[in-house]
Amino acid sequence: CYSTVRKIKQLIFTAQQRCRDVKVQRTTFAKLRNLIKSEDEAAAIVNCGGIGTLSNAMIIHSEKPLVLAEAVATLAELAWADSSLCSKTVKAGCISIVLAAMERHYAHATLQQMAIGFFRSLSYDGKCCRSMNEFNTVAAVILSMYKNPKRVEIIREGSSYLQNMVVVSSRTMKSILELQPAKDSYSNILSLLVKTVEDNHRN
Repeated sequence: CYSTVRKIKQLIFTAQQRCRDVKVQRTTFAKLRNLIKSEDEAAAIVNCGGIGTLSNAMIIHSEKPLVLAEAVATLAELAWADSSLCSKTVKAGCISIVLAAMERHYAHATLQQMAIGFFRSLSYDGKCCRSMNEFNTVAAVILSMYKNPKRVEIIREGSSYLQNMVVVSSRTMKSILELQPAKDSYSNILSLLVKTVEDNHRN
């Protein structure tokens, strides 16, 4: 409805005008995400320059994991609401920005979960999967799972993402079986998944 679109415009305008304010960015993106109920709100956000605003905030606040997490979660919500918007986030360069955030804040569980969730939201689109393969997001997700073996939410998101990627790309399974991050106690991703299930069998 018109009132929702007006709220969206105001929130994006606020985020753009106060792009250096960490608190404003974090709270604005959370409010923006909560307004996404259907493809209509998602389209309104995109039409108002939302994707550019979110990606710009992730670049400006690359050292602020909470801002990054809110921005990434909002990007994922756009994709869940309207799958046709997935390609727009890819074209805006969001894959590389999110990967950089994951690498910089590898120990921040919330950001890692949101980032993997973003990749999972893209993994239902064949073209987006090919783009993610070009950036080797599978390796980044596996590395995150290795580094956060006790974080069930990360393991769950990662497993769902990898499952989708296996269906789309035959080379994904090869990456899963062969990639072994250095200095890790688990021999491969399969043993990590088995251990997670064993440790959380009541979950």
